[in-house]
Amino acid sequence: TGVWWVPYENREVDYAIATPLGEHRAAYRTYRPESYVDQGFAIRVKTPGGQPQVRTLDRNDFDDIHFIGEYPIATIEYRSRQKPALPVDVQAEVFSPLVPLNTRDSAIPATVLRYMVTNTSDEPVDVSIAGWLQNAVCLELADRTRAISRNRVVRRAAVTSVQMDLVPPAPKPQPPARVRVIEDFETGTYENWEVEGEAFGAAPASGTLPNQQPMSGWKGKYFVNTYLGGDDRLQGRAVSKTFKISEPYVTFLIGSGDHKDRTCLNLVVDGKVVRTATGSRNVKLTPGWWDVNELIGKQAQIHIVDRESAPWGHIAVDQICQTNRRPDVLPFPHDHAQFGDMALSALDSQATATAAWASKEAFLAHLAEHGKLDGRPAGRSPLGEKQCGAVASAFRLAPGESRDATFLLSWYFPNRRQDNGGVGWAMPSGNGRRVGNMYSNWFDSSLDVARYVAENFDRL
Repeated sequence: TGVWWVPYENREVDYAIATPLGEHRAAYRTYRPESYVDQGFAIRVKTPGGQPQVRTLDRNDFDDIHFIGEYPIATIEYRSRQKPALPVDVQAEVFSPLVPLNTRDSAIPATVLRYMVTNTSDEPVDVSIAGWLQNAVCLELADRTRAISRNRVVRRAAVTSVQMDLVPPAPKPQPPARVRVIEDFETGTYENWEVEGEAFGAAPASGTLPNQQPMSGWKGKYFVNTYLGGDDRLQGRAVSKTFKISEPYVTFLIGSGDHKDRTCLNLVVDGKVVRTATGSRNVKLTPGWWDVNELIGKQAQIHIVDRESAPWGHIAVDQICQTNRRPDVLPFPHDHAQFGDMALSALDSQATATAAWASKEAFLAHLAEHGKLDGRPAGRSPLGEKQCGAVASAFRLAPGESRDATFLLSWYFPNRRQDNGGVGWAMPSGNGRRVGNMYSNWFDSSLDVARYVAENFDRL
């Protein structure tokens, strides 16, 4: 169904909700995972006559967090040792439904986050718990397709949600295409290049090299392939003649190694690398491009670099061009493994929500001042620009009183790739045959998932 990683501070730092994960060893070694999706929670408390206090529920604002991992529920206790204490105790339980002998209800694509707040003071306290989530639908395609990230506030019965998905952009007239070839290697020589080292050989390749997996995706007869000698041992670099950047986009075909700064295609201006790209551990050359609008008029060179002898320590490149039209390399990704929708919900009919914020600082300032969210019903942004939605539950606690605020992360990604080859950690897609996720037979959206969990919450 998918995975949300929950560290001790209850900030879901990693996600794999659209496809299988990569190497399993990454899940067992001690390390601090990178966070690719902006997500978190905050609490706001106010006593009569006092100033509101807002704390993010993570180690930034709590310095004595206790994590109790008792499968299938993770319990997080938010405490302060050196930092000022709040007049409330806060504890979270995080889990996905698990019902013994009930496969369907144990495979729901959702994670429950239940915050339990207790007033430890001798006066009433107004409390707000707010959570936010970035729209992560098809983020890995941001540099390869034109699309709009869309967030919407939706209210259904006792559930208040921000649903996040992806929609096509409005049609936009395109100018007639101009394409200027920088290099296509069809001379069968390196006459326009200065070649160093042994990896490039005496001439461009015309196909798969000895001991190499079958290559594909190049255009014409010749392309650069540094798998010379039958392995990754040889290294080298090829530097193009200087050319003038005259169009707003540079396009290319690239494949093989994904070693940053080691197996790469670089655009160099004034001796500095201003754009770079690598392969994706794929024997097929695939399209890539750079936006170089601000570099028009500059003198530049292309560097093709192979400085790596580890596995996938080679690079394949072809068809380097300039063009006046942004290359929509991929069509709208209806069948992509990350195409679907996701939702952050509060199981509270009176919850407030905002579809998009201007900044995290402005969001927390508004929460501090008002104890609720601004109610923006919808938000849109180009794919790749961060857009976060948020929901908040507010309530008053009498001295000694406790209350829960329950939130839900749900998702619906009907397709995935069966093969896990070539998956970058936490930025997944996979390269294998497209198959369906079983839960797509039971639900039709992340909101449908949220509705089902809310209606059956006590049983689940």
